[in-house]
Amino acid sequence: MNNKSGLNENDSVKALKEGFISVLQQENDILRGKYNLLEKHITSLNNRIDTLDKECSGYLKEKLAIKTAKESLEIELRELKIENTIIHRELNKIDFTPVKQFNDLYWGDNYPALKELFDFLQKMNCLDINWSYFANNFSLENSEITNLNTTMLSKKEIGYVLAKIKMFFLPDIKGSPSKYKAWVQRKLLVDNSLIDDDFVKNYMRDYKRGKKLSTDNVDLIDSVILKIASKYY
Repeated sequence: MNNKSGLNENDSVKALKEGFISVLQQENDILRGKYNLLEKHITSLNNRIDTLDKECSGYLKEKLAIKTAKESLEIELRELKIENTIIHRELNKIDFTPVKQFNDLYWGDNYPALKELFDFLQKMNCLDINWSYFANNFSLENSEITNLNTTMLSKKEIGYVLAKIKMFFLPDIKGSPSKYKAWVQRKLLVDNSLIDDDFVKNYMRDYKRGKKLSTDNVDLIDSVILKIASKYY
């Protein structure tokens, strides 16, 4: 009887062990399935990261190439502007437009004052014409247009110059903001483009009011205005 009872106990223990092992194996299979699934997902993410790295590298190379091309074009543009200035200066040496020195100007009979303005604009590479053309364009009833380049002066600074020289024009022009604006838009271009209302509003404003313009050339412009004023009567 005792031997039989011992065998039954062993069978029970064995059965429990086998059952426990079976449960563990099932759980292990489930975990292995989850592990394999996660491993596949991680592999997929790694592949996507590699793809993105390659794409980013391509974008960076393209960006660098575009930046290099842009810088090269900017250098070429500056060189062309310098070459253009030199050519115009050489042409000005041989070109001549007859001007009656006593023509009435939009500034009145103030050739010396106007010459100060011309010398400054020429020094700042704003002009492609010589003095005779410039003075002729400022003669009353003259309809030709003068272009101002932003080679050394910014648009803000050119607007500042135009705002400051308003005082030197004849009363029927300077006395009315709308008439001065009309004259500027009819007679002048900036970089071969028409002067629009935004340019007038933002850059040709009354600088006695509001924020003072603060740029590299403001003091130089102010000193030139004083020189013009000293020769104006």
